[in-house]
Amino acid sequence: MTCDVKLDLGAHLTQKVAAGRKLVVPYMTCGLPTPDEFVSTYQRLSEYADAIEVGMAFSDPVMDGPVIQEASARALEFGMTVAGCFEAIALARRSSGVPAVVMTYFNLIHSRGLERFADEARSAGVSGLIVPDLPYEECSQFRSVLSERSMALIQLVAPTTSAQRASMLAASSAGWVY
Repeated sequence: MTCDVKLDLGAHLTQKVAAGRKLVVPYMTCGLPTPDEFVSTYQRLSEYADAIEVGMAFSDPVMDGPVIQEASARALEFGMTVAGCFEAIALARRSSGVPAVVMTYFNLIHSRGLERFADEARSAGVSGLIVPDLPYEECSQFRSVLSERSMALIQLVAPTTSAQRASMLAASSAGWVY
């Protein structure tokens, strides 16, 4: 399933900020509250959101804390898969002008292959990715793959990140800096 809605995440959000708006970017786990309700929930959130971060269910999301860990476990129990997530996003994006940004772990990307994962994400209408376990020093190849498809790789900056490293991460990030 594909989505013909393509969107430049950075330009979309920059336009909103330039108009003096604060951005609203809610998070939801793909497949919740149920796989069937995910699409309608995304569409309802689209009425208020500037982008929607969609968590791709993963079997061991230890970096995400107990709430997202539980949400991932429930989505997996419902049978959510990478392909199922892309299908749900494509359905949601067909009637929504709000960009989807997928948060996932590199294992899911690596096991499908960088190009295949990026192609599937783009076909679903995904505008960017957040990959918290992919260090900056190891992301250049994937960043290039995404860039070729006009997709953003959003870098994460922790409160303890040095100013020098934060500047480097911000310069290499597209869409926004997390």
